[in-house]
Amino acid sequence: MGCGTPEGATGQNVGRLSAIWAGCPVTTSGVTVNRFCSSGLQTIAMGRRPCAEEEVPVAVGAGVESISMVQMQGPNYNNITEEKLWKPIRLCGCR
Repeated sequence: MGCGTPEGATGQNVGRLSAIWAGCPVTTSGVTVNRFCSSGLQTIAMGRRPCAEEEVPVAVGAGVESISMVQMQGPNYNNITEEKLWKPIRLCGCR
């Protein structure tokens, strides 16, 4: 799985965990690739070669990230939905 910023929900080796959560046996390999904007495309290319050479019957390559949920230089306020929680953030000039 491609993940440009593996943290939070996409941390902890999301490639390996995706294989386990999909019901694959624990002997199935999984990898998380961090190439920023090209992470998902890189994993597709990585899976294509062994499939083309008939080394494996199936390979999965994908990107698994919502960049709006990634913490950049400071706190991530994207999940705040209640208006009362915004007040201290606005008072400090953070948003």
